[in-house]
Amino acid sequence: MKSLFVFLIIGILLSCSSQNQNVSWREGSTLHPLNADLPSNDFFFLDDSTALNEKNVVLLGESIHMSHEQPLARVGLVRHLNQKKRFDLIAFEGSMIDFWIALDRFLNSNRTRVDEVNFRKMAFFGLWQTKEMDQVTHSILSTFSSRNPLYLTSFDIQPGIGFGFHHQDVFSGLMTVLKRYGAERSDAEIAFISKSLRPLQFCAESGFPKNEQQDQDALKAVSQLDKTISTVIRTVKAKYPQLPHAETLSLIPSSLRKTIELCRAHHKNTDLQNRWSVYQPKRDELNAKMAKELIDQVSKNHRLIAWAHHSHVNYNSLKRVRLTLGEELKRLYPQQVFALGVFSGDGSALIGQDEPELKKIRPVSDSEMDEYLNRMSSGDFYLEPRDSKDPIFFEPKTIRIEGVGLWKIQLGNDYDAIIKLQKTSPPEVDFSPPASSVNPL
Repeated sequence: MKSLFVFLIIGILLSCSSQNQNVSWREGSTLHPLNADLPSNDFFFLDDSTALNEKNVVLLGESIHMSHEQPLARVGLVRHLNQKKRFDLIAFEGSMIDFWIALDRFLNSNRTRVDEVNFRKMAFFGLWQTKEMDQVTHSILSTFSSRNPLYLTSFDIQPGIGFGFHHQDVFSGLMTVLKRYGAERSDAEIAFISKSLRPLQFCAESGFPKNEQQDQDALKAVSQLDKTISTVIRTVKAKYPQLPHAETLSLIPSSLRKTIELCRAHHKNTDLQNRWSVYQPKRDELNAKMAKELIDQVSKNHRLIAWAHHSHVNYNSLKRVRLTLGEELKRLYPQQVFALGVFSGDGSALIGQDEPELKKIRPVSDSEMDEYLNRMSSGDFYLEPRDSKDPIFFEPKTIRIEGVGLWKIQLGNDYDAIIKLQKTSPPEVDFSPPASSVNPL
């Protein structure tokens, strides 16, 4: 019994010593401990962040689209930006038109947790059909009754990519909602708009524009849609005076004109070895312009949180690709953009866009930067690389992307801050269709 007591005392002393060393190490390196499994993480320490203060655009990136920890690690940060930094708009990858229809359905519902889940199933694309994203959406939608609601939409120009619209005509769906608001259009006009815009849905596969007539019909249909939307703007605004629901609706034609531009660029690409070499940078360029319109015309405080994959939000310091969303936004808003990347430790995740599979991600030791970050602390943490003065953050180093690939980045030049997670585990996937999936409207 006495020996057991001695061992307990020694264990407690060693534990205290280890904790003190960790605290000292964190303080010396400006590491702020987090717990990725707790969406209630308090980011109060950001009140003293000189890098984040007065920034109007915050980019929240993820290195793996489908993991348990990465969405939850940012919930508290989104809440902090909304409650403490006056951010009133968050935009995700996906489709502005899909998000608007799904949110309109939510606003006209009883706004229960089931209605929140149905919003996620309609608006978010397949990779984000997880229970973890339900916590993200709940955190955002619950602000609608607050003094500073955080409206959510998409900066993306890929119509019909939402999970609830994969086998639906998203344009007919939009016209159905507009008619409910009193839009006056004949059946023939509605049919023309829907038919002419339908090839824009997954245009990389449809081959739009196949000819000049198809291109001109799409432009004409967008103009007609624009006029139709203008007839209901006052009605939508009167119904939701506290939310920029009408202002976002008014931007849908602009989004579709950018979709046409993207589809044209992709169609003209002659690089058969890499059919996406034009699509991705052109999409990021146009998405940045769409984000600017959201900041200028939708956000009352002219601020935006953008939630996307690392391939979009990084600053592209080594010019790995032609252009990224983060790079272009930084050009449009000098000194106003703050990019945060979330990086994971060892474990497993669901990887793959078309048919996600549970895969063990490549070990931390395969990546120079991941291994270095892993040695900095035994727990999850937040870090601003420029504040650390550590030269390794400004050297070209490999880092894992989507859990299996490797990139070369300069961490301190590609991101203003990082969240490092010690483990990676798969999310709780929910691929069941949304309620009333045959007719989600």
